Amino acid sequence: TSQTHQTLENIRAILAEAGTGFDDVVQSRAYLTRIQEDFTTFDSIYREYFSTPFPARTTIGIELAIPGLLVEIDVVATVAS
Repeated sequence: TSQTHQTLENIRAILAEAGTGFDDVVQSRAYLTRIQEDFTTFDSIYREYFSTPFPARTTIGIELAIPGLLVEIDVVATVAS
C-alpha cells in the first residue's frame, strides 16, 4: 500500500539521520489494520526495503488508534559509534 511505502521512506530518513540504514536493522514490528487483505502486498513492499538476512520481524493484525491508518512499523537498528 502507499502507506507502507511512506512509512518505510520515513524510517529510511530517520535511519539516515542516525548514520545507519536498513542493512543495520535487527528487528522490526509491523502493525496492520487489515492483515488478511493487506499482508501479501505489505510483505512484497517490505522486501523492497530489506534484504537477506532479513531482520527479525513480528507482524500483528490490530486496530490502530488513528482512523484510516493501515500500517505502523517500528524498527531497532545498530549504530556504529
